[in-house]
Amino acid sequence: MTTPDVQRETRVSRLPGGLRVATQHDPTARSVAVGVWVGVGNRDESPDIAGASHFLEHLLFKGSTSRSSRDIAEGIDAVGGDLNAFTSKEYTAFHARTPAKDLDFGLDTLLDVVADPGFTAEEVDAERQVILEELAWSADTPDDVVHQNLALGLFPDHSLGWEVLGSVESVSAISADDIRAFHERWYRRANLVIAVVGDVDHDDICARVDNRLAGLADGAAPVRVAPTQPVVPETVVRRDIEQSHITFGWRAVDQFDDDRFALAVANQMIGGGWSSRLFQEVREKRGMSYSVFILDGQLCRQRDVLDLRRDAPREGGGVE
Repeated sequence: MTTPDVQRETRVSRLPGGLRVATQHDPTARSVAVGVWVGVGNRDESPDIAGASHFLEHLLFKGSTSRSSRDIAEGIDAVGGDLNAFTSKEYTAFHARTPAKDLDFGLDTLLDVVADPGFTAEEVDAERQVILEELAWSADTPDDVVHQNLALGLFPDHSLGWEVLGSVESVSAISADDIRAFHERWYRRANLVIAVVGDVDHDDICARVDNRLAGLADGAAPVRVAPTQPVVPETVVRRDIEQSHITFGWRAVDQFDDDRFALAVANQMIGGGWSSRLFQEVREKRGMSYSVFILDGQLCRQRDVLDLRRDAPREGGGVE
């Protein structure tokens, strides 16, 4: 059976205030995926509010001023969809997937929670305990600890080296007012990308997004500051556990350098798969370790997913 060619058109538009909307029209899709990408992560935080990006990600699902967290949870389950979010060092993402006929619900829900947060001081205190438990969980996980110390060594005295979750001290001290001020500072039209994939109309999505996010402030997000301190060559953390966890890392080319593609190939050859040199030598030949892998620079893979700070033509379309 021959599958007919399907034209999947990708379009990207910049709306007033710098808000960007990206869609891919897939006429064969029976579901729709919606994402809201915000150009803020823990690298944009000061020490006193370290972890604010992640804290805010949690709190936005507590509901908006017009719908509760239970309304959101029951609504997404009722249509057979899923809804989630995550925070990285350089961006925060909210995403939903629903049947195509329920696009309105998925899109409206994400835009509502992002643009119109309704969390209370009581909910902040309750979620604070959840995040403190998350920090304790990470501290009890040796591979989390070793990678966090690698980041601290690569970017000393810079927020890129900090834990995305923040610290026990900063999370304990952050107030509801701090979180609201953080939202106002970073959740701006020019700092957002809305992405929708499915059997959708680009112009219709643009109009709906523009209208729903009309209340967000215009203006660019604050400028980021690059690391300046030299790397720490060695860090050793001693623990009374059964295994040793070892990481090596170094600063490489930035995410716009043409050599990033060659770097990705080299990473795959060295330790990125079962046939890589490290895996074959360390595990298959010598049996010295169960797990051997390369994270592609720890930060670069995440940053390459979607650049929120620079216009770039997309395959099959362009910036309008």
